[in-house]
Amino acid sequence: MLRKDKVLLSLHKLCENMTLKDLQSDKTGFTTIEIANHSSLDRSNTSKELNNLYNEKKVLKISGKPILFLHVSIIENLIGRTLNSDEFSINNCNELLKSSKNDSEDIFSTLLGHDSSLKLPIEKAKSAILYPPKGLNTLLIGPTGVGKSTFAETMYKYAVESKIFSSESKFVVFNCAEYAENANLLLSNLFGYVKGSFTGANKDKFGIVAQADGGILFLDEIHRLPPEGQEMLFLLMDKGIYRRLGESDIVHKANVFIVCATTEDIHSSLLGTFLRRIPVTINLPALQDRSLKERLSLIKYFFIIESKYTNATIKVHKDVIKSLLLYDCFGNIGQLKSDIQLMSARAFLNYKTGLKDNIEIDLSLVPDYIYIGLLKLNENRSNLNKLSELDYMLFYEFNGNNLEVEYTKELSKYNIDTSNNGFKYSTEIPYLENDIRSMFINYMEKYSTKLLSISSVTHSDYTSNEIFKVINPKIYYAVEHSLKEAEKISRNKYTKQTYIALSMHISALIENINQDTYNPKYNLYNDKIFLDKDLNISKIVLSIIENDLQTSLPKDEVKFISMFLNSMYLEPNNQSESIGVIILAHGNSTASSMCDVANSLLGTNHCNAIDMPLDVKVSTILDKTIELVKECDEGKGVLLLTDMGSLIAFGELISEKTKIKTRSIEMVSTPIVLEAVRKSTLPEMTLDELANSLSSLNPYIGRAAIDSTEINYPEKSREYVIITTCITGYGSAMKVADFINSSLKNIRKYNINLVPHNIESFKMYKNKFSNTKILAVVGSVDFNVANTPFIHIEELLNGYGLDMLNKIIEGTFNANSITNIKETNLSYNSLIINFMTQNLELLDSVKLFNYVNSSLFTIIELIDENLKSKFKLGYILHCSFMIERCFKNTTFPYNNITELISKNHELYSLIREAFKPTEAYFNILIPDEEIAYIIDMINEYLNK
Repeated sequence: MLRKDKVLLSLHKLCENMTLKDLQSDKTGFTTIEIANHSSLDRSNTSKELNNLYNEKKVLKISGKPILFLHVSIIENLIGRTLNSDEFSINNCNELLKSSKNDSEDIFSTLLGHDSSLKLPIEKAKSAILYPPKGLNTLLIGPTGVGKSTFAETMYKYAVESKIFSSESKFVVFNCAEYAENANLLLSNLFGYVKGSFTGANKDKFGIVAQADGGILFLDEIHRLPPEGQEMLFLLMDKGIYRRLGESDIVHKANVFIVCATTEDIHSSLLGTFLRRIPVTINLPALQDRSLKERLSLIKYFFIIESKYTNATIKVHKDVIKSLLLYDCFGNIGQLKSDIQLMSARAFLNYKTGLKDNIEIDLSLVPDYIYIGLLKLNENRSNLNKLSELDYMLFYEFNGNNLEVEYTKELSKYNIDTSNNGFKYSTEIPYLENDIRSMFINYMEKYSTKLLSISSVTHSDYTSNEIFKVINPKIYYAVEHSLKEAEKISRNKYTKQTYIALSMHISALIENINQDTYNPKYNLYNDKIFLDKDLNISKIVLSIIENDLQTSLPKDEVKFISMFLNSMYLEPNNQSESIGVIILAHGNSTASSMCDVANSLLGTNHCNAIDMPLDVKVSTILDKTIELVKECDEGKGVLLLTDMGSLIAFGELISEKTKIKTRSIEMVSTPIVLEAVRKSTLPEMTLDELANSLSSLNPYIGRAAIDSTEINYPEKSREYVIITTCITGYGSAMKVADFINSSLKNIRKYNINLVPHNIESFKMYKNKFSNTKILAVVGSVDFNVANTPFIHIEELLNGYGLDMLNKIIEGTFNANSITNIKETNLSYNSLIINFMTQNLELLDSVKLFNYVNSSLFTIIELIDENLKSKFKLGYILHCSFMIERCFKNTTFPYNNITELISKNHELYSLIREAFKPTEAYFNILIPDEEIAYIIDMINEYLNK
């Protein structure tokens, strides 16, 4: 650990038990001497490092005699906000409390980032509200999810707070997208109407402008307002008057402050005459444009909210926090909030079902697209280092009843006492000895790396003169002598880096002893974590060094050297055994691409890959894999990471043939590969432990291998596939594929691949099936593939379709019987609800069925009373999975959506109206892209 980090950690430990009450004292803080004593450093070096940390804004300085210091992250958590640039040097802590109190009186200070990324937007918003006589209409610009609605509502609260609006005024929201294509509907909702102005207008009614009188009218998605709709607002914006629909002479007054919001380019979507009436434009930053410090505050805030909802403490591993900090969050704050909600919901389920003793979120609950954020650690290392709390925390603990975030120290799990440069084993904490041993080894690896980086000699091609620039020759030769003897006994051969690192440690050790700054106790009280053989070798090493240098060294160094040598590098020819890792995947470069990424990011060549092109025989790939397994096995077995189909079964076959132990993991992905390669080289890791740990990372990974008695590889070179379909190619199609795979053993027996598609993707990739036999098309959409049977999802669920598939696979199905399929009389409700229950992740299948079925009845009444049962079934399943996608904020894109809605305007409006109860109940907004897919479904049926 660097001296500066040691000082910062000591200050953190001194401050960790502080409360808000402590900040009210005039003498709050710690002197340089107190910090020096705690960190076991001399005063001058401690003072130097504290000044460096102050310049880096990691410590807070309190003026006076003596000068006092506090840890910034702890103070910020106590006062509930980030420090301003002029608050890192203060006269006393009361200034922070007063400032915090003043900030709390301004509602804008509740926005995270109010003093940094949102500082300019807030200043502009305040100016717009306070400008006499009635304020200035405002336009908020920013991508989806940046918080435009929240910002607009905060503007309203600030106006009430500032006495610009009365407490009786209202904040009224109007979503322009709902009325974009109907001018009369827009006019009647905005301004109201008089009796008789249109059919059904049985009485006079005021619109939302009247509701917003004296307050704020928030026009969301203003870009969806057509030009004529924008022009309707001119009179209101210019003179504060308007007419209701059906009125010509009477005008009404309204004092309305208008705030608009858009995600689009304003110059292409809004009239110039409309923009001129909005003097203030405010750009809200995307999440990627905000600092990591702000993003961390948002993450903490959302977890605190989830803790309030669950009424329980939520523990979150620091690696989860890092992944949330670094992943590509395209939906901005809205998506970040949804992702945290989803992880919290899964952790809550584990807690409620007894799988966990508390609500704990670790990497096993993190989706792949968030987990990939950890791959950016290196490129963001400098920014992450500024968040000093990430260095010391293992778990964050969020309690909704206490806004202060509690921390479990990174090293407190093992009671590592860094102030004494060692570890303190606690017999009170029931952790496995192997865990402690692994933790110690990881710690020593980091320590060794830092030593080597200080020496600037990290390669093997160096001269003695270069070494002796940083190490006393006597010390180096003594270490070299001792390690040579250790190599003879242990039969290990250590690298030059090991020699240098241990020499530098001994140099630092002697210097600390001479300066009386060394604490002679490493506090490793439990010797059970050490092997007798390792301790004996370390005793010999220490004894030789003492004799050669004619000095006496602390006996506790025996334990240190034991762990040091266990963690350091061995020569390649004598490396400790590792678990072999091989990726097997279909395609010309799928496996090798993932292999290259893993080896490159982890700086190794331990990962191996075999690609399986679709035109190559399975038996050929099997033979190739057997040879590679023999090469990769170092005595601990080989892990096979596979994607699907026949490759899943290789493990058992190879083990029987070679007697080499293998384990197989399916549904391989890049994050799984990275985790597998990283763990495969750990000294204590076994093949079973590795496979089991990977299985917990992915809900799709569960089967280790398939019984070899069921394997019957076809001799033909052609691949066999079953295409599963739906309107998007993702939702129902993937669920149908899972259903078939779990229902039919023949899928695995004959190595048949299940491939989800929609009609567009099938056309795009159709040529790739030239050497592939398509056995059947199954789902809600028929692709009309020549000489290929189509099985509708209804037939699949009632059992007939599965029987039909089995006969097709076994070659006993009569193609002429396809035209004789009869309608089933089974209950649709029971069929659909059972299928939904098996495949929905979050939502209640019965409630969802009732709402979607209700929307279908609304559509049937106005379109076609004779919609066949097959369409009903496909519609309900598609829409059910669509609703859950919307609930998880993971909807699908759609090309040329504007053109489609324009051509199908009435149908679009009808579907929108039919789904309003569903949206209200599940608290979602179905995007136009998902509505477009429903339009396609209905049109496809009607055009048949």
